[in-house]
Amino acid sequence: MKLQASLGSKLTAATLLVLAVVSSFVFYGLTARARDELLASKSKAATLVVDLFVASAVAPLDFGDDKDVQDALENLRIDRDIVSAAVWREGASAPTAAIGSSAELPDAAAALARAPVRADGEALDLARRIERPDGSALGVAVVRFSLAPERAQLRTQRERILGGTAATAALIAALILGFARFQIVAPLERLVAAARRVQGGEAGVRVETSSGDEVGRLADAFNTMSEAIREREQRLASAMSRLRELFDNMRQAIVVFGRDGLVEEAPSAQATVIFGASVAGRSIRELLYADVPEWSPARQAFEQWLDCAFDVPASEWAAVAELAPAEARCRGAGEERWLELQFTPVVTEGRVERIMMLGTDVTEQRRLEQAAQTLEQQHARQMGLMRRLLAGGGQVFVSFLDGAQARLSSAVARCAEGTPSGDALVQMLEIVHTIRGEARTFELEELAAECQGLERSLRDAREDDSDAGEGRLGDLAARLGRALSLVSAARDRFVEASPIGAAVLDQMTVRRSDVRAMGQLLFSSNGAPSSALVEELRRRLLALEARPFGECVTALEAAASRWADAIGKKVALAVTGRAARVPARVAPVLTAVLPHLVRNAIAHGIEPPSRRRGAGKPDAGTVSITATEDPEQLTVVVRDDGAGVDAEAVTARARELGIDGDATDDLLFAAGLSTARQLGELAGHGVGLSAVRSALREAGCDVRLSSSAAAERSAAMEGHVGAAFVISVPWTVDRARRHD
Repeated sequence: MKLQASLGSKLTAATLLVLAVVSSFVFYGLTARARDELLASKSKAATLVVDLFVASAVAPLDFGDDKDVQDALENLRIDRDIVSAAVWREGASAPTAAIGSSAELPDAAAALARAPVRADGEALDLARRIERPDGSALGVAVVRFSLAPERAQLRTQRERILGGTAATAALIAALILGFARFQIVAPLERLVAAARRVQGGEAGVRVETSSGDEVGRLADAFNTMSEAIREREQRLASAMSRLRELFDNMRQAIVVFGRDGLVEEAPSAQATVIFGASVAGRSIRELLYADVPEWSPARQAFEQWLDCAFDVPASEWAAVAELAPAEARCRGAGEERWLELQFTPVVTEGRVERIMMLGTDVTEQRRLEQAAQTLEQQHARQMGLMRRLLAGGGQVFVSFLDGAQARLSSAVARCAEGTPSGDALVQMLEIVHTIRGEARTFELEELAAECQGLERSLRDAREDDSDAGEGRLGDLAARLGRALSLVSAARDRFVEASPIGAAVLDQMTVRRSDVRAMGQLLFSSNGAPSSALVEELRRRLLALEARPFGECVTALEAAASRWADAIGKKVALAVTGRAARVPARVAPVLTAVLPHLVRNAIAHGIEPPSRRRGAGKPDAGTVSITATEDPEQLTVVVRDDGAGVDAEAVTARARELGIDGDATDDLLFAAGLSTARQLGELAGHGVGLSAVRSALREAGCDVRLSSSAAAERSAAMEGHVGAAFVISVPWTVDRARRHD
């Protein structure tokens, strides 16, 4: 973009700049001279005072009368400019007599070694050697004089110098600019005004001038050009008037532009509709690529095409036309449009003089295509996920849908009863946060986004001590209703993807060996079953209902990579013990809490790649999930190889938030505690681990921070072991209760 500035403005700026520089040099030169004169005068007067004092101090110093030396110094106080003074005997390290602050005075020997007179802008130091008449040294005297009066005089002189310099510069500038205005700027302004009249369409414009200098010759050249323009416009107007009737009857946008890329007059009526009323005179680049950066490939390609389009022979135009853009996405008269483009040359004497562009508006067609494509992609992605769930155990997804619907319905019921209490809001927040994590795992982005909005509303309601009010309560109810609708929609898509339809919601897979074992027990018993047989049947029934652990992590592996990428980290998820059995009552709970623990490990445990490299670790962190079973319980361990739990940071954050507790394990699972300072996608909510413990304990299970992992960290590998969370799942409810 060219800088818009008149010649007069440039001349004024240049003149003022030169005068400012010259005036600055003059000002600083005169100021320095005045300062030197004041300092020299001060130094001369101070020298007389010090010399008189030195002469009076010879006798008392020679006779060792320190009191007379001190009295001589006290007499110096009559001079108000003297700040401090001191006398050192020859070879002494401390002054014999002093007035004022002797600490401000330089060492006597050092003062004489540097210079007998020294000024630092604030004060003037004078050092003199005290000698006997025979020239032998008695000591040294140093006197400090204040330069405050001289600084005040210098300020006054600076103001006078500045005023005089500025006035002189202003006078010179006025003379120079006045001459330039009369001889150069005024004639050029008349020439510019005439050019604007030609630009506005006025014909036969002339500029009268009597001078024979460069400005006069420029005016003669302008008059010749103006006449040539008038003749050419007459010829073009005749041709364009014949084209206007044709263009106005066509439904495409038709514009004609020349070698300079500017659109000529008389565009078609449709061009005015698409590009706006002021089409003529605008650049074709502006019409097609107004909102596109100059460095974009599409605009660069069009620029290169324009560079060669007018230089090829008309006979080779067909090859060049194939390189022209076939479509453009531009912003015309207030809205974005898609145009299909065709370019046709206007040939004169075998050369391409102008190009006619025909643009067909296909905006509605492209919008419909994009909308259909987006819906198709979303549907295909969701259906693909549903098929993967069906292949890997859809029971987990069905359990999630049933649990989410039940929990959201209970939250709706609480809102219907009135404004929820503080504890109820915390419980609702944990419920919604858990559902959001599960929705992210199953790629239900709409449900996750709605839950995120619900979290904000619940957090605001929890932090506000006043009544939530009808408005906030209504907003919560509305959001909960939308979330329920999204759960129902996900259920419908799952049924649609299933080859057995709605029956998939009531179907579960079991191990063939468990079914056979139960059948053998039932058919081998004679008479009334014994208590041992009943217990065995009960154990076999629990095993039959149990779900393979692999179902609980079906969608978690792909989700972990997405979560890590979102915050600039790299994570690999390793799952061991997929065949381990999970009690049916715990499977949906485990599916819900594992994403919390994995997200917590990614957000708080795994370090960024740069920090891991500095610690000698690979860029990608590892989060491992291990499931093992024994006759008593199922144990699930979620471990990461990150930096581990910073107990001091957890304790400090808990104190800051007013959360009571001593053990790191208890504080980590406290509601509202998060070491993240900023709210993010994975961290900062303070309800994740709290929701994990609440959900597991409600199902008769427990979770703790592994004490062995903490011991390993403190032993030898601090920062390399990471953290490990251990989930204990008793096989029966009774055992779970005994376990608690």
